Amino acid sequence: MKHSRQRRTTLFSRALSVIALAVLVGCGGSAVPTARLEFHPDSIELPFSRSASVKLVWSPRVEREALGARPTVFVHLVDAEGEVLRTFDHALDTSAWSVGVDFTSELDLYQSQLGPALEPGRYRLLAGLYEPGGERYALEGEKPLSNDALEVAEIVVPASSAPLAGLEYVGDWQGLERTQDVQTLMRRWLGDGGGFSVQLAGDAVQLVLSLNLVEGIQDHDLTGEGTLHVEIQSSCGQGAEIFGAGIHPVTLTLEPSEDSDPCQVDLIADSMWTDRESGMRRTVLLEVLTLRAVD
Repeated sequence: MKHSRQRRTTLFSRALSVIALAVLVGCGGSAVPTARLEFHPDSIELPFSRSASVKLVWSPRVEREALGARPTVFVHLVDAEGEVLRTFDHALDTSAWSVGVDFTSELDLYQSQLGPALEPGRYRLLAGLYEPGGERYALEGEKPLSNDALEVAEIVVPASSAPLAGLEYVGDWQGLERTQDVQTLMRRWLGDGGGFSVQLAGDAVQLVLSLNLVEGIQDHDLTGEGTLHVEIQSSCGQGAEIFGAGIHPVTLTLEPSEDSDPCQVDLIADSMWTDRESGMRRTVLLEVLTLRAVD
């Protein structure tokens, strides 16, 4: 009986937590946050074609059951007028969510080589937590805003910077395609095969990619082995493999060679999407391409 009463009490407490959060969200926010959020570092230099890694430190204030099924982090880079220029939204991994216990997630901020460069200057980074199709959750932080968002960092885009490495496309790359959102901006299909040639300037660098294996394309057939699988080979360091439909972040550390030859990175797909009318082939969709210095 004692265990039964304890279980009913726990379930009742969780139910109250869920109801309370629903009321708060429905009212557009509350002084009682779902979590505290901090960014490290809070000042980030972000030259064109570069990527910077940041840490998000979460301090939960409510039980995981009080959140919805898919809590999602929004991270928006805005200008002085508040216009959103870049977004870095992503699903929050809540496997470590526990009241009173901090946990850390990591995020890449970047200026992809696939898109236009940001103008030199200072920008603000805003962040928050929401449920897709629903409202935002209230958060606690150093610089709260009125719409359940936090100002978490300053982004500095320098007037100029030395390139980390020279980078060229190799193989059957198709033209750039503009998208309708500021998360991707532009993307590029790889056809029959290819990759990149990276001329290192003397130090190791990290090549940061976001590769999309699409589940289907209208009027195209999946030919080859019929599986969504791409092997990434590098002549100057580690390789990688990606499997299945969806967006796959990939980071490769490229080491300089003794003879200073360019590093060759090849994307080798098991299958490809073939246009039924034109015969054009597509294998993988490149959505982010940047470089990052190795600490």
